[in-house]
Formats: sequence, structure tokens, C-alpha cells
Amino acid sequence: MFGQTSFGKLLISGRDAEEVPQRPRAADVGVEPGRVVYTGMLDQRGGYEADVTVTRLSRQEYLLVTSSASAKRDRDWITRRAELGQHVAVADVTSGSAVFGVMGPNSPRLLAKVSRAELPNATVPLGTSREIELGYATVHATRVTYVGELGWELCVPSEFAVGVCDLLLNAGRELGLSQGVAMPSTRPASTRGNGHSGLTSHLTTTPLTPACSSLQAREQRGIPRPRACSRGTIGGCPAEDGLLRPRRSSSATRTS
Repeated sequence: MFGQTSFGKLLISGRDAEEVPQRPRAADVGVEPGRVVYTGMLDQRGGYEADVTVTRLSRQEYLLVTSSASAKRDRDWITRRAELGQHVAVADVTSGSAVFGVMGPNSPRLLAKVSRAELPNATVPLGTSREIELGYATVHATRVTYVGELGWELCVPSEFAVGVCDLLLNAGRELGLSQGVAMPSTRPASTRGNGHSGLTSHLTTTPLTPACSSLQAREQRGIPRPRACSRGTIGGCPAEDGLLRPRRSSSATRTS
């Protein structure tokens, strides 16, 4: 179980809540409520301003989770991109909730011990979020992981955080639950080709750069290059590294 409470949380709400976040993103956040998009906020050159997850809570509400030190900066960056007359508000709600990352092959078993909610992997796929009852609290359970295993992020109202933490720890004893902090999860994330703000994603990298790095790592382990890969120089990658793109199109695809 990882403590992830320190991550910044921004609530984007209003009639134009979808339109404003779309502009600086590398991926489409116009998804159905209950879906999660892992993406980057980009500057005009395509470099990373921030590495975020965006959860659509309702038609007019999004929850954006960013790095611990970036909440105020990202709030200002998003707000300044709203056009005159658009109806949108961006609030820093970091202190309003605690976040526990329950990750690993036994995470479904642990959640089954503390909640009556049905969370089978087949019906609750990666990148989805829903409210569940956990002890005396109603929490947002988001199916996402950065450690290469099954996992959930549990967003718990601050007033229930201690109770939910104790409940998880007590229920996890017989499953061998161990505790950690957020930063150690960045190493397995990076080695699996996932981005991390400030480590692999910053102003000098673009969404295409991790794809090139991932191909290099695959070939070093003896994994053949995918057929869909053409050659070129993108994001500082050598020409022989190439990037993933469809054969029928010369335009680069988004990577996730």
C-alpha cells in the first residue's frame, strides 16, 4: 500500500469543463464519466508542462491529479488558457482527501475483505473510476497502477482517512501487505516505459520520446521491433530508433 496523499488534486468544473482541459493535453479527455485518462499537459512546442491523470467525474466535472509540487502552478497554467466568456472554475482540493494506492496481485482480495462492492477485473477495466463504500466512508476507487501489477487508487475524504487506513492495514495482515511511499513506485513505472513528471517527462521531451526509449529497451532485451515501426528522428531519438506509427499515415500517433 502506497501513501499518495501528497499528490496535487485540482477540481475542474463548469459548463466548459471539458473544452478548457482539452487544449493543452496530449490525449483526448472527452470521455464518458467514470473514465480516467493518463496524459501530459503540453506547451506550444509539445514539451511536457505536467504529467497528470484526469478522471471525468460527471459531465461538468473533472479531477486532475498532478505532482505534489505542481498544484498551484498547474492551476494557474490551466486557468490562463480559459477564453473570455467560458464558464469554468479550477479549485485546488488537495487537502480535501487522502489517497492510498493499493497495488499488487493481492489487491482485489484485499478490497474484497473491506468492501461489498464488486470489482472484478473483467467488468472494471484499467482506466475506470467509481464510488464504493469502504468501511464508514464513500471513496473514489480508480483502477490504475504504476508498478506493473493490478492496482487501485483510493481517494478518501480526509475526515475518514485514518479509519480507512487502519481498516486496510488490519485486513491486509494475512495477505502480507507492506507499506510504502509514493516515490519508490516511480522506478518500476520508468522501467516499464511509463512516463514520470520530472524524471522522464519534462519540457525537453514530447509524448513521442518515451516511445523511442521503450523501443530501445525492448531491443536491448532481444525483443524484435514491431512491424508498425518506421524510422526517423523524433524527440531526440537517433534515426535508427524510430517511433510507432501506422504504415498508411505519415502523422505520428499519440502514445500513452
